[in-house]
Amino acid sequence: MLIRRKARREVPQLNTTSTADISFMLLIFFLVTTNMDKDTGLPRLLPPADRQKEQQLSVVDKSKTLVMDLKAGDSLLVAGKPCPMSAVKQRVAEFVAKTGTNHLLSLTCSPEADYNAYFQLQNAIMQAYHAVRDSEAKRRYHRLYNQLGPQEHKFIQELVPIRLAEPYDEKSPADEEKGGAK
Repeated sequence: MLIRRKARREVPQLNTTSTADISFMLLIFFLVTTNMDKDTGLPRLLPPADRQKEQQLSVVDKSKTLVMDLKAGDSLLVAGKPCPMSAVKQRVAEFVAKTGTNHLLSLTCSPEADYNAYFQLQNAIMQAYHAVRDSEAKRRYHRLYNQLGPQEHKFIQELVPIRLAEPYDEKSPADEEKGGAK
């Protein structure tokens, strides 16, 4: 008698050879279609993290200082008088051109002020500095500031330095709500 062996049954399998190709294609698709914006910002010197360090005091001539105060509700005071945001660029440019290298812009911002208003003010200040640097470059070199060479660029930067002070309060808003108690 012949004994028949049972035939081995093969388990059906799923063909997975193309899944690696599909994942690679999806990866390429998302890399190509993703928007990779470059973050931009304003170069600023931040206060020291260690509050125990001594801060250097400097003597500033008040006649060469333009005080700007951004209050809650986005009201802006320039030299103690209300000023619309649209006039800041012109006011700052006139002040910087008139006072020369020894000027100082003092910007105080209330914690309740809108963040967008603060950045609009910062942008207006930077536009004013660029306008003054452009006019100085045209006067001296008959070209715009961005078209100058490295040495000329540095010379104009020394003539029209960006001098912006942003005083800050040692107390945090949370401390003020508690009545200054630490």
